[in-house]
Amino acid sequence: MFYTGTSGAVPEMGAPAIGVAASSDGLVFFKFDGNPLLEATGTGFAAYSVSEGVPFIDRDTFILLYNARSSEGHGPGRFIGRATAPDPMGPWTHDREPVLMVGPEGAWDCGFVSPNCVVVTDEGYALYYSGGKSFTSGEPRWLGMATSPDGINWTKYDEPQTMGPAFVESDPLLQLGPAGSWDSLAAWEASVLKTETGYEMFYEGIGPVDTPIGHAVQIGYATSVDGIHWLKYENNPVLGLGVEPLAESFGVEVPSVVANKCYHYLYYGYGLHIGVIGVALGTVSEEVRGE
Repeated sequence: MFYTGTSGAVPEMGAPAIGVAASSDGLVFFKFDGNPLLEATGTGFAAYSVSEGVPFIDRDTFILLYNARSSEGHGPGRFIGRATAPDPMGPWTHDREPVLMVGPEGAWDCGFVSPNCVVVTDEGYALYYSGGKSFTSGEPRWLGMATSPDGINWTKYDEPQTMGPAFVESDPLLQLGPAGSWDSLAAWEASVLKTETGYEMFYEGIGPVDTPIGHAVQIGYATSVDGIHWLKYENNPVLGLGVEPLAESFGVEVPSVVANKCYHYLYYGYGLHIGVIGVALGTVSEEVRGE
C-alpha cells in the first residue's frame, strides 16, 4: 500500500510525502522503516509536496504517479508527476517534468489535478484523475480520465459534443448528482477495476447532510462497459455515515479497492483530522455488476 503522510493537517505543520506499507493478509499493514519513499524536490513543479501516489508496473519498472505542489497551500496541486524505481521500496527517481497539468483558465480542471488509479488497457493505460476549479472555494469536484500508450505521454479524455469554456479541451466522466443528493457537490476520487464484462468503480461523493461540518463524504459504486460511460448504482452510497464511530461526523473518503476471488477489499480514509486508514470487506453480486 502506498499512502500519503504528513506531520499535520495544515501546511504550516508539514508538507505531505508518500510512504509504503506491506501486508500478508490485506488487513494488517506494517510501515516501511525507510519511509517516506518520495518527498518534495525543493525546486520545480514538486518543490513543496507530493501526495496521492498511484503505482503501476511497466515491464521491469515500477512507476508512481503522484500529485505535486510547487508552492505551499492546502489541498492538491496543479501537476501530476511521475517517478520510477527498480523496486517498490526504491530508490525512486522523479521525472524532470510533470506528465499531466491543469486545464486552461475556466476549464473544469483548471485549479488542480490529482491521480486516483491506473488501469491497463489494450492500447496502453488509462489514468483516472480528480480535478476541479478550486479545492477551497466550494467549486464542484469531478473525475476525469487520460490515456497513454507508454505511461509517460497522456491525453485527457474529451467529448467533442460538449459545449462551453469548462469543457473545451477535456470532460469529466461522472456527472454530479441532483441538488441535495449525496454526491451533488462532488463525484471524484475513484478506484476502478476491470471485470469480465467491463469495469467497476468505487468513488467518493460529497453532499449536504446535517453534520458538524455541514456535509458528508461517502462512497458510491458505478459500472461501465467501456470505462468511459458510467452507470451509478441506484442504492448509493454503499459506504458512509454510521459505518463506525470514526465516520459519524465526517464520513469516509478516497476509496481504493483490490479484489480476489472471495472479497473486495475497500480501503478508505477519514480525513486529515483523523489520520488513519480503514478497510471494509464485501462482495459485489452479478446483478449489481450487471453481468
